[in-house]
Amino acid sequence: MFPGRVRVHLAARSLLHLTRRSFWLDISSDGKKLNLSDSNASFHAVWLRHNCNCKDCLTSSGQKSVTGKDLIGDLRISHASINGDEVKIKWKKENDNSQHTGYLSLQWLMANTYTVQSLEQRSTDLEPIPATKLPFVEYTSVMDSDEGLWKWLYHLNYYGLSLVTGVPTGNLDIKKVLNKRISK
Repeated sequence: MFPGRVRVHLAARSLLHLTRRSFWLDISSDGKKLNLSDSNASFHAVWLRHNCNCKDCLTSSGQKSVTGKDLIGDLRISHASINGDEVKIKWKKENDNSQHTGYLSLQWLMANTYTVQSLEQRSTDLEPIPATKLPFVEYTSVMDSDEGLWKWLYHLNYYGLSLVTGVPTGNLDIKKVLNKRISK
């Protein structure tokens, strides 16, 4: 039921340039992996489901609505096909027979493969941020101005971290303070 192969020849953007490639989509015999044979990329069913970008998995603001409940259990890929520049995937949970069908961009999949070679390439493309240049925002700026709050959230989104300096010491629950500021 799970294994399958679809051959597609199309123009697809790789990490570096546009090439013409022929892809084979292979679903592993247990349904837990999807393989792109031309690139040696293999994607786990749970990872693919977590990254599904269909209208049911993203809110109108772009926030993911996939929860842990959607990912636990015996999640398997029951079908995969190419529709234009997207991969259509159908997942099935064996333990409760629930199903979900979603789409992922082929270009996005190629850019986000996690083969050893692609991870090594990405790591050489990244420039480390020296500790002296870590992004930071003053605590009072975050708490007292929308511009400071925006700058802090931007740093968190772009760099994955942001230092907040000048935070008062003492009996201060920083989570409560920042939650109050963010939910304002």
